[in-house]
Amino acid sequence: MREKKIIGRIIWIGVVLVVAAGVVFWGYRWWRERMIVGHPGGVKSQMKMFVSALEAYRISTDGYPDSELGLQALLVEPPGVNGWAGPYLIDPWIPRDPWNSAYIYEYPGRIHPDSFDLICIGRDRVRGSADDIVMSGLSQR
Repeated sequence: MREKKIIGRIIWIGVVLVVAAGVVFWGYRWWRERMIVGHPGGVKSQMKMFVSALEAYRISTDGYPDSELGLQALLVEPPGVNGWAGPYLIDPWIPRDPWNSAYIYEYPGRIHPDSFDLICIGRDRVRGSADDIVMSGLSQR
């Protein structure tokens, strides 16, 4: 009889732990979606950081990096580029957007042909959809 009580308590504790782990996991996921990942203000702040770095790149090299060089040109000096004074970002890597997609950089831009397009494809990860965030250079040439 005593062994059945111990086994019953162990099973009960196991069920409680599994339920608690699920609550913590889903609670954290919900909190992260609402407070961190899904906040467009954070994405726009990060994109403004890229725009500022690209403007500094343009000032020192007299042009934006082309699409092939991309945002990586803000970290590593591209061959044949005169005046590069980087790195232009604090972190030694290009961060991804909050939905773990790479930012899209195009120069010349499709939307802003006189400058560049910097695009976050948003939560749905589909380019050209309503949740995309697009920024361009400060000096439209």
